[in-house]
Amino acid sequence: MHIPFLFFDIGSGELFIVLMLVLIFFGPKQIPSIARSIGKGLYELRRASDQIKREVMNEAEKIKSQVRIEDEPDNLNVNKSDEADTEKPKSPPVG
Repeated sequence: MHIPFLFFDIGSGELFIVLMLVLIFFGPKQIPSIARSIGKGLYELRRASDQIKREVMNEAEKIKSQVRIEDEPDNLNVNKSDEADTEKPKSPPVG
């Protein structure tokens, strides 16, 4: 059974090899500091993407509100009954 890890579809065998290489190159004393800095980097990346997402949503809302204001008809004091009277064709005079 193949269980994917992380984002890159890494299997358990590949993950084990990568962890062993990290242990060999950096040693057991530096692994916690490396993991801590990776965690901080991922946190900053997520925070920055959330901030960008908020800014995009705020700008989209501003644009939507401006479009709504521009699309509203002007307030012309015209009643619908007045419009209906002007649109009716007048009958020719009888006589």
